[in-house]
Amino acid sequence: MRPPFGSPPSPGDDDIRRELADHLELEAEDIAHDRPGTSAEAAAFAARRRFGNPTLVAETMRAVWHPVWLEQLAQDLKHGLRGLLRSPAYAITATITLALGIGASTAVFSFGDHVLARPFPLMPQDALVWVVQRSPRQCPACDNASAAAFEALAQRSKTLSAVGAAQLWRATLNGRPDAPSDLVLGYRITPNLMSLASVPFSLGGGFTADAGTPGRNGVAILSYAFWRDRFNGSRGVLDSTIMLDGAPRRVVGVLANGVAFPEAVDFYTPLVLTASDFNDHVSRYLDIFGRLAPGANVAQAQREAARVSAQMASESPKTDAGWVLVPRPLKEFHSDDVAILVRIVGLAVALVLIAACVSVANLALARTSARRREMALRAALGGRRGRLARHLLAEALLVSLAGAALGIGFAAWGIRTAAGIIPPSMTRYAPGFAFIRVDGRALAFTFALCVVVTLIFALAPALRAVRTPLSAVLAGGGRGATGDAYGTRLRSALVVVEVSVALIVLTAAALLTRSAHHLLTADPGVRLDHALTMQLALPRGTSDSSARAFVQRLDTRLRDVPGVLAAGVVTTTPLSNNWWGTIFSVPGRPPHPDGSPLNANDQRISADYFRAMDIRILSGRGIDAGDRADTTAERVAVINHHMAAQVWPNGDPLGQTIVIDSVPWTIVGVSADVHHGGLDEPVRNEIYRAAVQAPSTAMDLDVWTSGDPTAMREPIRVAVAAVDPRAAVGNMMTMREMDARHVSPFWLVADIVNTFAIIVVLIAVVGLYGVIAYGVAQRRRELAVRMALGATRRDIVTYVAGGALRLTAVDLLIGGAGAVAFSRLLQAVLYGVGAGDYRTLLAVTALLLVASVAAALIPCWRAARVHPARSLAE
Repeated sequence: MRPPFGSPPSPGDDDIRRELADHLELEAEDIAHDRPGTSAEAAAFAARRRFGNPTLVAETMRAVWHPVWLEQLAQDLKHGLRGLLRSPAYAITATITLALGIGASTAVFSFGDHVLARPFPLMPQDALVWVVQRSPRQCPACDNASAAAFEALAQRSKTLSAVGAAQLWRATLNGRPDAPSDLVLGYRITPNLMSLASVPFSLGGGFTADAGTPGRNGVAILSYAFWRDRFNGSRGVLDSTIMLDGAPRRVVGVLANGVAFPEAVDFYTPLVLTASDFNDHVSRYLDIFGRLAPGANVAQAQREAARVSAQMASESPKTDAGWVLVPRPLKEFHSDDVAILVRIVGLAVALVLIAACVSVANLALARTSARRREMALRAALGGRRGRLARHLLAEALLVSLAGAALGIGFAAWGIRTAAGIIPPSMTRYAPGFAFIRVDGRALAFTFALCVVVTLIFALAPALRAVRTPLSAVLAGGGRGATGDAYGTRLRSALVVVEVSVALIVLTAAALLTRSAHHLLTADPGVRLDHALTMQLALPRGTSDSSARAFVQRLDTRLRDVPGVLAAGVVTTTPLSNNWWGTIFSVPGRPPHPDGSPLNANDQRISADYFRAMDIRILSGRGIDAGDRADTTAERVAVINHHMAAQVWPNGDPLGQTIVIDSVPWTIVGVSADVHHGGLDEPVRNEIYRAAVQAPSTAMDLDVWTSGDPTAMREPIRVAVAAVDPRAAVGNMMTMREMDARHVSPFWLVADIVNTFAIIVVLIAVVGLYGVIAYGVAQRRRELAVRMALGATRRDIVTYVAGGALRLTAVDLLIGGAGAVAFSRLLQAVLYGVGAGDYRTLLAVTALLLVASVAAALIPCWRAARVHPARSLAE
């Protein structure tokens, strides 16, 4: 019975067979009726001839009612699996080759996705912007903005629904009265910053709107990691009081796990901005963030910010002329350097994937060439070309899926290995590093990549196989024909791609390795071995006299600590990425033509600092114990060589005077240059003043030790506490560890690209060997004829090797051009080596040439051993 609603039930196979049998029986009866005297057998035969192929008709009818393509796909996959099992060498080689390419691509995608595309995965980062204030002439790379710019943007912007600000803050955390203080890192933030960024909380919540007013700012928010490590994850921390810089702060919230905004810090307190702050157009110390208004985009916000900047320049031309506010997507927050490295690795892994696909395509071509006869016979026996192509594509899809599954394992292993190399401090500047893993997005990328890879390496061999006519195969005979010249040319072209890619990646790897080695061995201008650095902070409200006394007592105390050879305090330690700028002037010197003031890194140091850090004095003298704090003593300063060359290019700076905050300072020495960022960053002006003459409550302590500096951490902490228990010590690390923060990312990229280079070189050598060996096998009869006509084995080897060398020459020529182009993209991250370094290119070319010759040895040996009589008799 037919159901009252819906479609009628689909017929089964038995129903279709009965229907066809009834139709043939009726057809036979009609023929017997129209042709009197025809036997039943003859009528039935005539009916079948008129009807056609019953099986094909049955399949056509069944396709109307059933999703036959699913069954055909299952059949294709089953036949493909059987074919791969019959060719395990091809299956294993192709799978591993694709696994390397897919695994590397998945790992790099995971890095790029978490570090560049989603560095703040728990926040609506697409709706948030980071606003920088820059001057193309005075400071093209500045990232901070003034409080006046923050106020103007908050009041005048329509494309930003809310604007917030943050200021990095180093504070002392006081525990028990009898325990030493700890140095912690935090942010002062405007009360609305957490809400405008939709930051999630584990406990409590953000600040109230009035928390930014004096007297109501005694509250704090803790990061998840700090709450877990310091308070053991206790929920009782809410409404408890902590002491920051000697002031009580009530804890009102704990951020959610995984939130690091704007950077990974320990705590957050309200930022109090007064009317005088909003009138300050010179001091640029704020990180500004905004939320895009509904319907607004970053480009609109940038145009509006440019208008606001123009208004500020017209209102305050002396301070704001030439300075522009630039909103940028939040995901670009301090990620420019990391983005360059990730993109270089991404381009390298794309080349690896191309090499892997081309290699497997070469394998597939060789395999389909061996199956030409099989495919032609199948087509001749009624197999449809589309179905044959689907069969080969299904086989290729199985290889891709197996390669993807193995590649995911490679990717997970690679990510774990890389995570162990990356310094933990980098997660402060790139929060996405903490989330890198093979997640759902990476799996979706891998699946899409798997499909694309299948089409890339399998489509051409499949189409070529099904287009081969039976006559062409049979005409070649069964005796090792020399046909398939087109296939040989295609395989040679693919090998050209493989070797060219190998030369490009190998050149990049060599340049990056040489650059990283130069970074590691170059002189940063300071002591790296047996040196320990840490941050110090005195309690808020410490007077200048107390700060002077602390430095003097600490200097005396550290001289008595066993293992300490020299120690000194400084405002910011070299290689720390920290900069404490000050504006100075030179009496009688006209202002700069563009109106910008002179500025330098303001270093307040103790007498032993230069010796502790091994900073050379080039002329004059350094800061010494004779530089006293009393008012009758001369205020002295030491400048670095870079500043001397910039300010007094044709004169002697010794004895010259500079003015800082209306106080004159006499230059008594010139020191060697040191780097405060990485060695790849430019040296800046630097002024050294005696800490007793220019006291500070925030400083670094650098110590030169006789042995392992890590063993001196606790003795130095005890010595500091003995001088003043309220002084906070934090962020202890060796200078080698400090230097590694700059070098490790470059070494990591160099190691990754070196790994890629090894992979593509192996792929290229195997591919080149395969083409030469295949050519020798195809030309056995030709070689036998040559030898029968008098050619010696040396002639045969010369003939085969000459063809291999000609192919290699084309490879290296094309690859050399690509290597030069790719190396230009590396210029921004190279140090001590030029992108067009011809020695590197020649060395890499020679290496690949040797590898190519090695790949041709076995085929040449086999060609020389061809027996003319046996080969011609085959």
